[in-house]
Amino acid sequence: MGGTYNEPNTNLTSPETTIRNLVHGIGFQRDVLGAEPATAWQLDVFGHDPQFPGLAADAGLTSSSWARGPHHQWGPAQGGVDRMQFCSEFEWIAPSGRGLLTHYMPAHYSAGWSMDSSTSLADAEPPPTRCSTAQKGRADPERAHPGPAPAASSGSPPSPRLGCALHLAALRVRAAQGVLRRGARRTGQAWLGAVARRPAT
Repeated sequence: MGGTYNEPNTNLTSPETTIRNLVHGIGFQRDVLGAEPATAWQLDVFGHDPQFPGLAADAGLTSSSWARGPHHQWGPAQGGVDRMQFCSEFEWIAPSGRGLLTHYMPAHYSAGWSMDSSTSLADAEPPPTRCSTAQKGRADPERAHPGPAPAASSGSPPSPRLGCALHLAALRVRAAQGVLRRGARRTGQAWLGAVARRPAT
């Protein structure tokens, strides 16, 4: 768990900041903790850059986990996880086509908080959240909290691995690389290239 130095609000920072966050986070976890992180723990992040899954995948991560997302947690706030506006598991795909298997926590990060006051584990567990491919990632409109429209497709085909893939829109992607200083971009590209060439363990 982890994969980054902290939980960056990547919609507010440049790709260079995200790359450095991944470098320092993965380095700390490998060198200090002796761990091999695979998941970007984005629990309390208020904004997600559409490029993040591509950068994280290039750094060697394979998954991410959120408690907050594009539609936030309206389901639990309004009467149950069955009112979630899209799947709890989906493939988050960057405009580059790279992606992360992502878990969007149906019970936000309060899952398990009622265990001490429940008479059984079954009483403490929320009902499972299911996503119908016919719903394309949205709960029954009659029951869903009025929220934003589903995210626009980035143009990538749906993932064959998951029936309910969510493609987040590319809001600031193509021009973002120009934000990086030329030297920093070369350093970041060299690091990402080295990570991509590293043998899988």
